[in-house]
Amino acid sequence: MLGIIMIEIYKKSSAIRWITFVICFIPYLLSAQQVYNFTKGLGSCHC
Repeated sequence: MLGIIMIEIYKKSSAIRWITFVICFIPYLLSAQQVYNFTKGLGSCHC
């Protein structure tokens, strides 16, 4: 799915599309990192 989106962005090669993609994708990366850290350090979670 992500690869298809990236190919579409490459095809259209629009700065606005890149900015939109980055804005949408960075929070996903951050949340994925948080989920990874949470599962990795589940024993020492201070929730």
